[in-house]
Amino acid sequence: MGKSVARAPRVSVGMPVYNGSNFVAEAIESVLAQTFDDFELIISDNASTDQTPEICLSYAADDKRIRYLRNRKNLGGGPNYRRVFELSRGEFFKIANHDDVSHPEFLERCLAVLDGNPAIVSAYPLTADIDSSGQVIRKLPPAPQFESSDPAVRIWEALQFEREPMALFGVMRSNILAKTGLMPSSPSADRVWLAELLMWGPFAEVPEYMYLHREHPLRSTYAAGRGHASMAWWDPEMMGTFRLPYWRMFGHLARAINRSPLNRRDKGRAYALMLKWVGTNKHHLKLFYDLAIPLRPIIDRLYSD
Repeated sequence: MGKSVARAPRVSVGMPVYNGSNFVAEAIESVLAQTFDDFELIISDNASTDQTPEICLSYAADDKRIRYLRNRKNLGGGPNYRRVFELSRGEFFKIANHDDVSHPEFLERCLAVLDGNPAIVSAYPLTADIDSSGQVIRKLPPAPQFESSDPAVRIWEALQFEREPMALFGVMRSNILAKTGLMPSSPSADRVWLAELLMWGPFAEVPEYMYLHREHPLRSTYAAGRGHASMAWWDPEMMGTFRLPYWRMFGHLARAINRSPLNRRDKGRAYALMLKWVGTNKHHLKLFYDLAIPLRPIIDRLYSD
């Protein structure tokens, strides 16, 4: 007889981590405490140099739903986000950051929304920011635009820097995720991927604060830095003079529009929004900086003075 194949869980939870020993235990425990328990937890360790491996392996030894994998080298944030999905088996998928906490009913409540409406791409709860000790420091406002029937409204809202892209951390349909480019290796990768997901349909927001997002000095946003320097965190392979990260960012967005299920009119509107986005957050200057290779040291000195 052949080997039996384990039944796939309904939900896959992917946890990319690098040197997360400060908070990873709390994040794992919040997943294991879910009232909906038909899930797998995939932990992809990006070659951590702290106590992360020991912590994760101790939990994996006690709970067969956990799969711990360690990369031979640090692949960068983007590839590690992609890896946890590529390893998943569930009908639904959720990203669980190693420093955030999910309410025990997170999966159950989001699944109820998805089961009730097959047109919804993702369901996610409201988010509250917490500090290093777990105390709530602010509650983020709702994002009703993500529920709009107009894809242009959804896409433009996803690209706004005034709003944190917390909707990415809800429960998403795996069959739709598989049709996207997943988390790209570029600046603003999370916004580009969120915009692409919203091209496939609306999200639904569960009106309760069940996702606790941790603000702390070692958070990836701060560790990555800005501009070209951020690529060392997102994907070390993208470092180098001729990598042109901002041109790649817009290239990812253009390809996302092209492969989306949007009709011709809505694709045209999406491309127009992409061009509009070039004018926001000084993106046009960043595109110039990518190409101004001989002038980069001079520009860097001007910004540092």
